[in-house]
Amino acid sequence: MGSALISGGHRLLGANGAVGEIGHISVDPAGIRCGCGGRGCVETLVSERALAQRYVIVAKEAVLPAEVVLRAQAGEPAASRVWSEAMDALATAVAAAAILIDCALVILAGPGTIPAAAVPPLRSLLANRMNLVQTPRVALSALGDSAGVLGAAAAAFERSGMTDVVRSWAAATVSGQILPAGDSAPGLGDLR
Repeated sequence: MGSALISGGHRLLGANGAVGEIGHISVDPAGIRCGCGGRGCVETLVSERALAQRYVIVAKEAVLPAEVVLRAQAGEPAASRVWSEAMDALATAVAAAAILIDCALVILAGPGTIPAAAVPPLRSLLANRMNLVQTPRVALSALGDSAGVLGAAAAAFERSGMTDVVRSWAAATVSGQILPAGDSAPGLGDLR
């Protein structure tokens, strides 16, 4: 699970290059050990890998992460528990970040059904967690499954001084291709 903070069309880096990295906020200090060395990081509950691993622990059956989401949507108790815990962890981290930076928009991107399925519960959970600032809009990225790869490429281009390439991508994305859940645009396919 990756994340970043964008302001004025530029990715903010911070002192250690980790601004906006909510995946490593600990939401359960006694939780599962994370690859970063911490315990109970959001990533240990929300990432695709975490969904599949936690489902095996709860249901004693191995399925793909998207299947966990589909089973949760169908009301299966084990999948619902895993999905609910994941959404609670994500909402806790996003709410903390949104309150801290007072952001207007949270964009979800990544594998097929998981980001789309996360939009409605995340919207609801954020509305229940945020009182001091306006709840940010939650939307899907038009970049879909390519978001992570393009983000890594953008970081490499920025570090190489090729910011013009990154700006051209940002302009194309910000100019109307970030879509609220359920909307679509020509050529982008069904994001739901």
